[in-house]
Amino acid sequence: ADDRVELFLHNSDSGVTINDGANFSLWLNDVYLTNRELGDIKFYNGGMERMTIKNNGNVGIGIASPVVKLHVNGQILANGEIQSLGPLRSTNLITGDIDSANIYNSGNVTASGDINTKSIRLTGEGTKPACSVSITGTLWFTKSVSGIRDKLEICAKTASDNYSWQVVF
Repeated sequence: ADDRVELFLHNSDSGVTINDGANFSLWLNDVYLTNRELGDIKFYNGGMERMTIKNNGNVGIGIASPVVKLHVNGQILANGEIQSLGPLRSTNLITGDIDSANIYNSGNVTASGDINTKSIRLTGEGTKPACSVSITGTLWFTKSVSGIRDKLEICAKTASDNYSWQVVF
């Protein structure tokens, strides 16, 4: 037996077939909200638009026209871990600073202020870039083989105004 319960919504713009308009449905233990048109799904509360799901799949919270998969206008609070498989970029993380017990990232972490953390792991993977004014202050870790000391370097300007990697350890 098909235990599906559906409510279909149609108007003069949408058409009136089962493939037009929108519908709410309950099937087994799942609830479905389906927009069968090319429009967006918008959620309102208190007379204001609070969330939008664009027809391309982008979701906006506090923003009507999200340009990425999840676009939030406002603060985000995570009680769990936030993971990034690419660069983590921000002009402000906690007023320009990053405060974290640990930062795990397979790409770059860039902050306009301080990074305060219990630990940062530099893997030494990839190709070390040429030291220049644009990356001054960058740390680079080189993991060596057994019997050879690992190396930690910083890109810095020398007294002769040249930029080069300086060995810290």
